[in-house]
Amino acid sequence: MASKRHLRKKMCTRKQRYPTMDDAQIGAGRINAVFKTHVFVYKCTFCKGWHVGHPPRIVRDQMIAKGVRI
Repeated sequence: MASKRHLRKKMCTRKQRYPTMDDAQIGAGRINAVFKTHVFVYKCTFCKGWHVGHPPRIVRDQMIAKGVRI
């Protein structure tokens, strides 16, 4: 089981914080367009802001099964 400190470092510390979901979606759109990848917007439980990140493994596996390029 991961410690809260480790989870915060992984989920929040090194990521860009967006004040609103709309701002984060704009950022995710830019990242997806430039790097040809799929990143998602999520609300951070630590800083209460919005971040952009890769989907969890289970979601990635489902996307691969459907033939979506990741």
